[in-house]
Amino acid sequence: MTMTLASLQAALEEYPELLKHALLRQYEAKAAVEVVKEEINQSEAESEDENEGGDEDGPSDSPDYEKLRLRYEQKRAQLELKVRQNPPDGLKITESTVNAILQADEELCAMRERLIDLEHKRHEKRMFSRVSSLRHEPKTSDSKLIMKLVKAKEESANAEIEVEMLREMLELYKMLTVILTGTKVMATSLDLG
Repeated sequence: MTMTLASLQAALEEYPELLKHALLRQYEAKAAVEVVKEEINQSEAESEDENEGGDEDGPSDSPDYEKLRLRYEQKRAQLELKVRQNPPDGLKITESTVNAILQADEELCAMRERLIDLEHKRHEKRMFSRVSSLRHEPKTSDSKLIMKLVKAKEESANAEIEVEMLREMLELYKMLTVILTGTKVMATSLDLG
């Protein structure tokens, strides 16, 4: 196939429409993949809710955490009341004095450390869950959803290939333009000379 200046011009005029169509196809294919992934995530969430009966979010929502927090608050209130009613000898009772005594109590410190540990574990669990959901493909046992995801990914890959080929084609068109217009200029200058 020989490319003439006229056929190159026609190809360049068609190019924007071809690229627009390919980019739209690529966008729609990527959106379709995301929609299927969301369907899979919803399907898995529904099946987990059915299987687990609504598992709680983390340690801060667990009964152990709540009981410990309640005991901590009770112990803190009892100690504060005791200090205010019977201040240690030689100390003036101020807010900072009461806070210092509460901060120094070993039992309260141990309870506070345990609460912090439980909060830290909850935070780690949430972060792990978020990171793993971002890194890993959604998993499902529904074969229809799996096939739908495979087809959507295949279409997305094909659309990306089409866009890449069109971009490479533009580079080819640029080179051909230089060659053909350079050849015509040379031929015209030779005819004149």
